[in-house]
Amino acid sequence: LRNLIDDFTEKVKTATEDIKVILLEKHAAIQRECDGFALEYAKEKDVAQKKSIAQCEKYRRVAKRLFKASAAGPPTTEAEVARVTAESQAACIELNTELMGIESSLVEFAHDAISTLDVRIEAVGNESRGIATEHFRNVEQLENNFFDGVTQLAANLLERLATEDGEDDDFLSDECRAILNDRDALNNAINGSHDIHIGKLLAQEDLMREQNVAKIHDIIKTTKDGEWARNRKRVAEIINMKVQPRLSSISLGTITDVLLAAMAVAAVYVVHSYLTTPAVPTQSPASKLPETKKAVDKPSAPQQQYFTLDKLRAFNGEGDKPIYIAIKGVVYDVSRKRDFYGPGEGYHLFAGREAARALAKMSFEPADLENTDISDLNFMEKEILKDWIDKFTDYNSYPIVGRVLQQTDLTRTELSAFTTLPVYVALRGVIYDVTLGGLEHYGPNGGYKLFAGRDATRALALMSFDQEHLDNPTEDGLTETQIKTLADWEAKFQSKYGVVGKLIVE
Repeated sequence: LRNLIDDFTEKVKTATEDIKVILLEKHAAIQRECDGFALEYAKEKDVAQKKSIAQCEKYRRVAKRLFKASAAGPPTTEAEVARVTAESQAACIELNTELMGIESSLVEFAHDAISTLDVRIEAVGNESRGIATEHFRNVEQLENNFFDGVTQLAANLLERLATEDGEDDDFLSDECRAILNDRDALNNAINGSHDIHIGKLLAQEDLMREQNVAKIHDIIKTTKDGEWARNRKRVAEIINMKVQPRLSSISLGTITDVLLAAMAVAAVYVVHSYLTTPAVPTQSPASKLPETKKAVDKPSAPQQQYFTLDKLRAFNGEGDKPIYIAIKGVVYDVSRKRDFYGPGEGYHLFAGREAARALAKMSFEPADLENTDISDLNFMEKEILKDWIDKFTDYNSYPIVGRVLQQTDLTRTELSAFTTLPVYVALRGVIYDVTLGGLEHYGPNGGYKLFAGRDATRALALMSFDQEHLDNPTEDGLTETQIKTLADWEAKFQSKYGVVGKLIVE
């Protein structure tokens, strides 16, 4: 028995030392990804900082010129006062627009960089969990071998005791004889010990897996939270820089005060605007690095995309194609349950469709399969649909591969309803679904949530959150700089988001 124990202990120790080296390498790989993100973000932030400083310097020169001109020859007529004031306001608005544009570009870069970091460290995490799973299976096999060895040893001793000379065998001590004489108790003790060891092994495996998943989630969450806080502070700073004096109360003294204040604000922005950074993702010490479980880990998150209903129909599993099913606009990849949703199977009619209505009614009728309207569902049908969503998202954890693009034209009043899921933003008469890749910015908690459900044409051109610009989205009176800013926004929207339809003039 001692030989069996020593052999088991030595093999487990060797396997553990080997896996420790491998997991330390994976830990270092995650840290490298985090360091790489921090470096790329710092470079992009430095570029944004230089652009912002250049804009502030440009504004400062204008303010200084106006200040000198006013000090040398104070304006004596209302028209001169209005001209100087208008020029100073125009410079301030231009600075505000440029800084907002720079900040917007930095936010988009950070969003894409964090998403890439998430995919990369999750891939390393999956590898770590797969390696850890293999390790635990090896240890489990060693435990099974040890159990078989102990069981065989007990059988040999029982056979030895049963011989004619068994009672006189000096090899068997009195204590050993007592144990062997109660065969049932002996077998129960061996089996019970084995079950306890396996149970502890599996529990440790589950714990390590959960810790690994939680740690990676914490890295991404901390980074996102830090970037969100930085962006909110930056946007507030830029908005507060806007100086808009009233013409009715303008005088030489107030013009001078406005210009001095503008210069001071620009200087303050240059000094403080980049002192805070998003939380740089860090790793826990290697000794605390969580490893973990099964080779059934989720694959890396797929690149999400928009689907029209016609495009979605192609993903029905025929010809070895993936199987996608949409519920309330969310498209799930259910390919791993091909025995349920594949060709010829019981639920194949749901494949390649927006199936919310049909699933809620548990109907295979064409009238329900072809209809995406769920506004008339009764209470029970809504509960059934909720159960399906829970099954897809939580129980089966099907990968989300995109959203269904509901193509329709809307009035501004109808557009105002789309501020949560999905989120629509109109620009130059075109309505975009910004849910994918934009929910973090335009959703209820995003920095640009005021643009959700609105025609943001004028507001984006001016980079303004003023109610009057949100309520009156005309392009009338925009400067060349503002029109260029609007064109840049339009290009971003066209390349990144799906088109829902046209904005109907009421």
